[in-house]
Amino acid sequence: MAEVSRNVPPQLSRMSTTSYFPTIPRGVPKAAISYSQSVNEAPYTALMGVIVDGRYPERHAVTPRCRVRKQVGGTNRWRLPDSLGSDLLGSRQAIKSINMPYNSNMINIITAENPQSSLHLEADRPYVFHQVVDRPVTVSQVPSTASSKPGFGLLSRESTVLVRAPSRLRGPTPSTSGPIRKFIPANARPATPKDIFLYHSKKSQSFIGPDVVLKCLGMDWELHRPYLQKSEVLSQLLKQAGEPHMQKYYRNPASETLDTYIKKNNVYSNEYKDISNRLSMVEGDEEGPKKLDHPAHTSEKRISSVTMIKLDIKDPLITKTAMAVALGNLYHDELDVDLEDVANVLAASSQIGYKALQNGCARLMLNNISYKTVCRYHHACTKYQQEEVVKACERWLELNLLPEVAMAVALGNLYHDELDVDLEDVANVLAASSQIGYKALQNGCARLMLNNISYKTVCRYHHACTKYQQEEVVKACERWLELNLLPELSNQIYLREISMELLQKILKSNRLYVPNEYTVYRTLSYWLFLQLNSSIQLMPSHSTVLSYFNSLPKTGSFLERDDGQIYGPLFSAVRLQGVTDTNQIRDMQLMNILPQSQLIDLLTQHYHALQGGGDMSALKHFNTGAIRQGFIIDEEPHYHSEVLSIHGFHFELKAARNAIGQLSIYMQRLKPGDPILSFRQCERHTFSIRTDREVRYCIMVQDSVDDLKTTGIVSQKFGLGEKVGKSEILQQDKIRTPLYISFSLLFPAS
Repeated sequence: MAEVSRNVPPQLSRMSTTSYFPTIPRGVPKAAISYSQSVNEAPYTALMGVIVDGRYPERHAVTPRCRVRKQVGGTNRWRLPDSLGSDLLGSRQAIKSINMPYNSNMINIITAENPQSSLHLEADRPYVFHQVVDRPVTVSQVPSTASSKPGFGLLSRESTVLVRAPSRLRGPTPSTSGPIRKFIPANARPATPKDIFLYHSKKSQSFIGPDVVLKCLGMDWELHRPYLQKSEVLSQLLKQAGEPHMQKYYRNPASETLDTYIKKNNVYSNEYKDISNRLSMVEGDEEGPKKLDHPAHTSEKRISSVTMIKLDIKDPLITKTAMAVALGNLYHDELDVDLEDVANVLAASSQIGYKALQNGCARLMLNNISYKTVCRYHHACTKYQQEEVVKACERWLELNLLPEVAMAVALGNLYHDELDVDLEDVANVLAASSQIGYKALQNGCARLMLNNISYKTVCRYHHACTKYQQEEVVKACERWLELNLLPELSNQIYLREISMELLQKILKSNRLYVPNEYTVYRTLSYWLFLQLNSSIQLMPSHSTVLSYFNSLPKTGSFLERDDGQIYGPLFSAVRLQGVTDTNQIRDMQLMNILPQSQLIDLLTQHYHALQGGGDMSALKHFNTGAIRQGFIIDEEPHYHSEVLSIHGFHFELKAARNAIGQLSIYMQRLKPGDPILSFRQCERHTFSIRTDREVRYCIMVQDSVDDLKTTGIVSQKFGLGEKVGKSEILQQDKIRTPLYISFSLLFPAS
């Protein structure tokens, strides 16, 4: 024991005897934080509006220490909890208060190291403040040639120098095993597609200037005729184009701005727009030398003899950045593509017919297949017929996704007469049995999957059975998703496993069960959040998703960005006209996923529908435009009732069981004074004064056994009386819970 104690360093023995155990900080008294809490809650209380019981909200007591100011400036926080009413300035200040993000100083304070935030990181160890000696030490080796130079005699005596690391690292520590990451300053301006193209084409800059302008993806790409021979598509377009001609340019930047504004404004007549354009423009053949700052060099319509060609591309894989790299590589003899953009550049090079760049991208992909890139490479190469890369990706997946345990189970079942497979490994065992051609084990795994489809397994089963051609299991998984995607899977972390193609297919299915239209948008936003944040292990809350998308740059909506265009077809499946709740529309506006033009169009449709007595004139097709709402009956009593309110008309969606055990499902119109309408529904909803309203509707009942019963699309006029206000009744004899009941309705033009 004595020998052991001698080996203990003296610093460690002193630390063990004088350990510091800080006390848990005391909670802040309620009286001390009452004022701050009231200031934080005041704008929310004020924006909430009229309270049901009519009481005035409580104010904080006025004391010399905590004085509530009666007037505040435009930059101060709103701190009066009273209802705002028609106070526009107060409403603006209150909205600004709840939307104010944290600044950099506040973030540094919140995330700074302190005992209160770091005490419980390890419950079994006391908190220890970081000291200078705790920082890592690096050893600097002095070169052997240093002693031969003058002034290095002192360093030559001691070959190592201890260098203390900084206390706070700005970024991740680079690994010595991998390549050094490219350093990008935090305040650097992001490179635009035009900057990237100019970087690649800078070697061709001459005094002559570009002689071809390509209009593609909403941009004008200035190209040079000799380099276009590498591209089959561009050279063909160049042959079909007309002769070069002189272009016009604006007199000065002010004329350009004014003329652009007049063109986009509908107030001015066409004659006035022509006059403005004629007076603002200058012909390209004017004489005299032009300086560098001459408008002919800076205007959008430059003076030069150019050939105009146009290429229409609607592929979401092709971004402006990828097109800039593909066109820029026309000016290179060797490939110059980043690994992050190689899949998109392959798509762009395929569209312009640049074979050399396609082959170069394919070679680059073959050498960089990993778990981060294999799916993206496989998708792009399948679409653009790069068979060698597709086979390499599939081979990589077979080798890396097939565990040794699955192969052992598959080979072990060769010695069994009955199936012996665990549920957790059944998908991998199916893959292994397909590799060795064991048909009996494949069929047994398929039967096991059919009986155990749930939110945990449905995506994994569908992927495996699609690959190994188990059609029965694939159809069962898709049927399960049609019924349970929105009510069940959308609330689980396993939502991240569903692929984009499968998600789009399910959302466009006519048998999809939809509780309400906003759940479709919310599910897509959650799925998109999980795709962009793959390291998250728990299902995020709604406030987390809202804050994340609200924190993205406000230069445009997410779907308008280069990395967001690929998700556009998914969000086109959302029937926005069915979202009428103001809070839900506000959340959609704060997330900034959809373009602002779509939200403005949504509000415009709601306005015209209210003014037109409910007419949905913009919606022509029932299967793609009807508003959906539904509910699930899964236990006794078999009775359910909901209210559907749209454009001033209120309907009760009802399912009730009669004396002989049948379930009657129907909808009926409600009167404005019906007791089933709650105060919350009546407070902010309008009521139409029309006595009758023509409605096209469809009632559908489904269960998990693939049994479907529907009324079909029915057109009927709903009045306010009992006889004329009820729809066709759908009778369900066999009740197998859970029952998924869906109502779809559309107001045609009257």
